[in-house]
Amino acid sequence: MMALIEIIFLLPLLLAIIIGILWTYGHKLQPESELPPLKDNWWAKEAKTNFLVDEKVYPFKIAVSDKVLDDLKSRLQNARFSEPLEGADFQYGFNTNYLKEVVEYWKTKYNWREHEKSFNQFDGYKTQIDGIDIHFLHVKPKNIPVNKKVLPLLLIHGWPGSVYEFYKILPILTTPRENSSFVFEVICPHIPGYGFSEAPHRTGFGPLEASQTFDKLMSRLGFNKYYVQGGDWGSFIAMHMAIYFPNRVNGLHTNFARIATKGQYIKMLIGSLWPSVLVDDKNYNKLYPVIGNFLFALSETGYLHIQATKPDTVGVGLNDSPVGLAAYTLEKFSTWVNPSYKTLADGGLTKKFTLDELLTNVMLYWVTGSITSSVRFYKEFILQNHLKIVPSHFINVPTAIAAFPHELGCTPESLTHHQFSNLVQYTDMPRGGHFAAFEEPYLLADDIYCFVKKVENLKIRA
Repeated sequence: MMALIEIIFLLPLLLAIIIGILWTYGHKLQPESELPPLKDNWWAKEAKTNFLVDEKVYPFKIAVSDKVLDDLKSRLQNARFSEPLEGADFQYGFNTNYLKEVVEYWKTKYNWREHEKSFNQFDGYKTQIDGIDIHFLHVKPKNIPVNKKVLPLLLIHGWPGSVYEFYKILPILTTPRENSSFVFEVICPHIPGYGFSEAPHRTGFGPLEASQTFDKLMSRLGFNKYYVQGGDWGSFIAMHMAIYFPNRVNGLHTNFARIATKGQYIKMLIGSLWPSVLVDDKNYNKLYPVIGNFLFALSETGYLHIQATKPDTVGVGLNDSPVGLAAYTLEKFSTWVNPSYKTLADGGLTKKFTLDELLTNVMLYWVTGSITSSVRFYKEFILQNHLKIVPSHFINVPTAIAAFPHELGCTPESLTHHQFSNLVQYTDMPRGGHFAAFEEPYLLADDIYCFVKKVENLKIRA
């Protein structure tokens, strides 16, 4: 009986010791394993020996044919709509009552030619890398003051976004600031298989391969060193670039830093007992309650499971129906901007965006027929097991994290050292969700400028 009492008495002490050991040495559960070697890739249809390699960079202007636009108009005119449930709002997906309004606007008021001109205000180019054409914008600052440096910045989008997400932030980043010793020269590519970038014709193209493609792009443009920023898939691609090309990446800025390492998970579970050791009250919802966040993730990731398993099947319907494509993709611009918008009849879609902006992003997928190739990225991500690369390696380049309050998930600052060994800046943003550059371009631009200023100052001191 006495022994049992002693054991019961010692259990809390033993538990405290175990927790202390895990807390102190949890970071060692992220081994610095050997990086998988980079491969020589070739994504063209033709065999390498029969393919003419062309490394030139060609100007590219968007010019969609009238035939494509006439076909779109016909499909919109003949769309079929299901009847929504009463009072469902956006809780069952895109409310079809509101979808009818969106489609009517698309048919009668939206003007693609105007937005095509808007696209072409920025210099666009194409170049062939590993057998496929890569489309990108290259926006240079004008009227640069004397002694102000021009720094290359690579911006990478995600899904269901495009380079159009950056159209509001590009002028902000490329306009010289009085209180800054530098200004940005921005390179903004479409991920292969998205928009006007050619899709890979073979399996195996995921974030690692995209990171290789974009590093080659920066090298071809003459940049030995550069900064990189990304959200969504752009964040995964950028992190791969920081891991594989640390001597070329001056700094990494991301607005989508997800928990990924074993050490982070262990501390998160321990923190579920004592949340205050990990997060303050303001950031409590980023991690806890665990079951609540899990259920939210479950409710918002059905698309991910489909796209990571049978992307071509869902792609058939989306590529054939512009209305289906709009409903499927625009729904993300509701709940991913603010989860509370699902209780609104219109999904709150025009609280942060105009219908023209939303439809222009949809049009980029429609006129290029790229929705199927874009969702394949999820399948490749899972098949290639890219999840093992980032969690198993520290990111040592200077890093900044912009944590937007309505992001789908973000690592609290207290856990970032498990992934980022050189975190220069962590910003709790006052507002905004998943599509940071599209929603809050000034906030994001200010944070990028602030981060790069710190890194450049550190370089001077070194």
